[in-house]
Amino acid sequence: MITLRKKIEESKTWYLQRYGVLDWQWEDEGLPYAIMDYHSSVGSTLDFSEDDWKACEENGWSKDEVLILCDEK
Repeated sequence: MITLRKKIEESKTWYLQRYGVLDWQWEDEGLPYAIMDYHSSVGSTLDFSEDDWKACEENGWSKDEVLILCDEK
């Protein structure tokens, strides 16, 4: 089962292999893409689990920011 936490970790691993560091590219492109990709696979932010929201917060994204990113606000 895919979770947002796993999706973010997979994306981090890819960025580290590709660029060697989690820098502005990760913050501006990688993390938002991972969130949007997960969102498209579950269908709605209403389907995000509590752990999904916690993973967003741990990575510096508020619920409002995720809703805007996913065009659900």
